[in-house]
Amino acid sequence: LVLIKKVVTVDAESGKILCIFTAHRDKILHCGFSYSGERIITSSCDKKCRIWDAEGYLHLSLGHYGTVFAGTYSNDDKQIVTTSYDTYIRFWDICKGQLMTTLAGHTSAVTCCCFSHDGTMLLTGSYDQTAIIWDLTERKNDKFSYKRVLKGHTYWINSVNFAADDSLIVTGSSDHTAKTWDVHSGNVRNTFVGHSEWIWTSSFSSDAKRIVTSSIDRSARIWDAHSANLIHILQHEAEVSSSSFTSDDLRIITGASDNRIIIWDSYAATILYSITFRQAPNNSFIFCSFTPTLPPLGDSCDNEEPPSLE
Repeated sequence: LVLIKKVVTVDAESGKILCIFTAHRDKILHCGFSYSGERIITSSCDKKCRIWDAEGYLHLSLGHYGTVFAGTYSNDDKQIVTTSYDTYIRFWDICKGQLMTTLAGHTSAVTCCCFSHDGTMLLTGSYDQTAIIWDLTERKNDKFSYKRVLKGHTYWINSVNFAADDSLIVTGSSDHTAKTWDVHSGNVRNTFVGHSEWIWTSSFSSDAKRIVTSSIDRSARIWDAHSANLIHILQHEAEVSSSSFTSDDLRIITGASDNRIIIWDSYAATILYSITFRQAPNNSFIFCSFTPTLPPLGDSCDNEEPPSLE
């Protein structure tokens, strides 16, 4: 998870803090794990995307001309895609640490990205109110072509994700709604209405039966992915900046701007445990995500700001 410029790794079973390290010179907007769980990727307002191991050792630093909103690994962990305020999408070779190609298609800042599970598509979302599905199976002059342009939101798109079978997409927007889309036709399948403010994140459960969204309205919400009916509201006391399921769908993690993360039972919507970082500045932006496993604590961990546990 992220606290402004720091990355914090936490044992998902016990809530024990494993490691804290300073990752960037400016606010971190996104973090995630490689598919192997051995690397952490962070994106920041300092125009950098950085690759770390779980003990805080820097492996690679990648740049854009503007704020880097997001970075994600390919399924084989050999490539990374980054998206930026500069409107560009960049593909990087991780082994060589080199830029492979740059894509241009959005007309405004590109806020989010993810690969399809079969590795044949890339999905990006933008301030231009569209999401683009890129076809990665055909490459001409080192560029990939559009497969679909998804239009239907009326404000910024802040998150995009594929369902596990890659047949559906979910998008979350500043227009207060989330939408699911048919990948093949590009048509809207459902619109999820209930949040009263911007939606920051939206993602499927691994069985694609549920969706979790997080919002400035101080809540995360669990929805039926097929009927768009609301199942549960997960209430915070501050803006909820991120949410996601565990790979087994049993738990959900939410992070809020009051410096608190909560691990929930995803079916009962009850709190399993929470962590509050009391020494962090007020209104810290928190982004959080799960990995199946984490390496053990290393000697490089920096605990000069020990958090308090609730």
